Amino acid sequence: MPVVLLLDNTILSNFGQVRRPDVLFDLWSAVMATTRPVMDEYQNGVISRSLAIYAWVNVSVLG
Repeated sequence: MPVVLLLDNTILSNFGQVRRPDVLFDLWSAVMATTRPVMDEYQNGVISRSLAIYAWVNVSVLG
């Protein structure tokens, strides 16, 4: 069974806030994913808290 690194909103927000999602992509881009509710929550943060808009466009979203 393939391994998936499931990112929660804390990870998305922390790396998005410092504009460094590249660190995670460099290490684990092939196995990173998140869920639709987590991505929706992050997008709400983009609107209200100036998180990086395009930080996670290449992350797989499950469900």
